[in-house]
Amino acid sequence: MSRSKRFRVWGLGSLFPRLGLNTRRMLVLGSAVALLSCASGPRPPVLGQADEVAVGPKAVDAKAEAPQAFAHAEKLRAEADQAFEDGDQAAAQILAERAIAAYSHAFVLVRLSRAENRLAKVKADLAKAQSDLGQLDTQQAEVAREAEALELKLKVARDAVPLTPNEPASADREAARLEASRALAAQARLLCVSAWLIAPDTKDIKASIESADALAKTLEKSPKPAPIDDAIKLRTGCLKQLTLARRAATAEARASSEQDELLKALSDRGGLDPHRDDRGIVVTLRGLYQGNKLASGAKERLEALAKVAKANPRFPLLISVHEGGADAKASELAKTLSDLGAPKVEARGIGDRLPLVPSKLRGAAQKNARIELVFVSPIN
Repeated sequence: MSRSKRFRVWGLGSLFPRLGLNTRRMLVLGSAVALLSCASGPRPPVLGQADEVAVGPKAVDAKAEAPQAFAHAEKLRAEADQAFEDGDQAAAQILAERAIAAYSHAFVLVRLSRAENRLAKVKADLAKAQSDLGQLDTQQAEVAREAEALELKLKVARDAVPLTPNEPASADREAARLEASRALAAQARLLCVSAWLIAPDTKDIKASIESADALAKTLEKSPKPAPIDDAIKLRTGCLKQLTLARRAATAEARASSEQDELLKALSDRGGLDPHRDDRGIVVTLRGLYQGNKLASGAKERLEALAKVAKANPRFPLLISVHEGGADAKASELAKTLSDLGAPKVEARGIGDRLPLVPSKLRGAAQKNARIELVFVSPIN
């Protein structure tokens, strides 16, 4: 190739007619390198990923619910774009990655905030449900107390209805009436003593107790005919006395479920199985004696009951012994419980006059032998 032709090929022959071919090649290569160094390289993919994250649905929520964290991520993304425009691709990539991490942090804050809101709502719903349940329990307890009071009034009204006198009957029927009279007389004594524990200064109650004791002595002689009418009348009168005594005490009672609390306290001790009857809350004890002496562990059982009685002084303690040696055991138990701290204790020996099952049945003596401790309720 001629020299002039080589100048035309490079396009520089007219500009640098005296330069050699190698020199002209070096000039062209240097110009190309300079041009490449001034031009921007390809945009890093991480910048595009940051842009996609910034406009996604999670970003919309983060902008509204975690604005500070979202603004920090936006600032990092803007700095990444500026670094790329300045030609610093390494800084642009690092800043874009930090921006994506900042967006993720904002999204986590949104989820955490929503979870905390749901937890607060659940707690509020639970508190409301517990409050509603407490109100229902209170209403149920009140309804139960009213039902018990109405039931007791019904018993009194029903027993107060004049009875047709019982005519003399056959020997078998008279024997049954005698047994029933003894049971009614025993019930009357316990009801009257319960009333006396609540209202000890009431003369009518003392008179009724004396009548009950007199009738019990009469029944020991097996009179004929059996005084069934007198026994019914006496029991009705004692139940009425208990109702009247409670009525006066109820007027002074605190507006609280004292009886329910006492029943719960006894139930929580375990092994007592307390229940309610006309007198109040009853705890039945078995195996308290071995012969005529307190059995092993009996003192601890009595001590636990004395603590409950001491904590509930408005509920006098009535002991009824339904087994052999009733009177002696009743006196001993009254003294023991008083010594252990029970504030007000009265005891009566009933013996076999109030059996739970007929005495003719197999094992009846064991089933009927028991000691009842009654926490006499001062309110209806």
